[in-house]
Amino acid sequence: EEQQRLEARMGELSALLGDRAAVLAQISEDLEALAKAFGEGRRTDLADEAAELSVRDLIPNTQSIVTLSDRGYIKRMPAADFATQNRGTKGRIGMDSSPRGDELSQVMQVFAHDNLLVFCTSGKVYRLAAHEVPVANRSRQGTPLPRLLPGLGGSSVTAVLPVPASEGRGKAGGQHLVMATRLGVLKRCEARHFAAMNSAGIRAIALAEGDLLGWVQGAEEGDGIVLATSNGMVIHVPVTAASLRPMGRTARGVAGIALPEQDMVVGMAVVQQADRDASQGPWLLFITEDGMGKCVELSQFPAQRRGGQGRFGLKLGKGDALTAAHLVTSRDAEVIVATAKGIVNRCKLADIPVQQRPSKGVRVIKLTDGDTVQSAAVLDLSE
Repeated sequence: EEQQRLEARMGELSALLGDRAAVLAQISEDLEALAKAFGEGRRTDLADEAAELSVRDLIPNTQSIVTLSDRGYIKRMPAADFATQNRGTKGRIGMDSSPRGDELSQVMQVFAHDNLLVFCTSGKVYRLAAHEVPVANRSRQGTPLPRLLPGLGGSSVTAVLPVPASEGRGKAGGQHLVMATRLGVLKRCEARHFAAMNSAGIRAIALAEGDLLGWVQGAEEGDGIVLATSNGMVIHVPVTAASLRPMGRTARGVAGIALPEQDMVVGMAVVQQADRDASQGPWLLFITEDGMGKCVELSQFPAQRRGGQGRFGLKLGKGDALTAAHLVTSRDAEVIVATAKGIVNRCKLADIPVQQRPSKGVRVIKLTDGDTVQSAAVLDLSE
């Protein structure tokens, strides 16, 4: 009986294999049964358009350190290349400056998906994708900026502002940008004016004769602006419509701080409203040419009307001058200090003490003869 069943089944299958139409019908029936048992709605959409992918979409959004030299050489290095060291040490080489006598002018923290707004001392601005900055090791000088931005020509770059590609980190993602010049002029401008530009760049600010554009940061109504000068004077100006109203892209700006002869602005910081109301901090970090540094609570610099002389921020030694002033909201941050001879030192901000305004500070980096601190940057480890 079992043999008869098997022979009958073999006959049915042989007949099925001999009939193409029957095979297709059987396959269709089996697929319908599987779809009924295990099928679910489509999770993707089919479209005739091809997906548009940019180079940025294929690049990991990793953290990097970008350095800029006085002669306009720029390069990008992984943040891990600079291991944390103790304050007072000699640091590591961050750029080969000796062959051409070049010096570091700016060091900043960026992400690969950021855009860089390149501001010139002449008041013009250009845009460059961060991932387009070539990666180089610490001993290389980098790539000339005019090679990456042909429209730059011989203009001198004074500030490079990282603009996050997505909201959230927000240091430059506000609706307004505040600019400060070396002669103490402040200007508030809507960020939308810089949303689109061609390779020739656009005018960011109109400058008086002898003045230079120095700093640009994002700021909003209710924030504060801190200006620091080479003589150690500090002024804290509130960002309000009455004191610092938004202006057109080509406007000149208003007086931020009164400067005596031979003095100039060396640092600008934006204090967000939440930080101004904090019970502890924020702090102002001061770094001098001789490698001295300290932190001072912002509360020691109450807000005042723009155009004043400000208050003393630190005691300067003979022949010393303030090089950089940064606002820090967390003592867990780290500081990168770069010297004129290309030496870079990275240390913990917690190793730099909080002191009163009249104090001199502590040594942050040990300098060789003839070397001076050229710039300093703060790395926020919470990002």
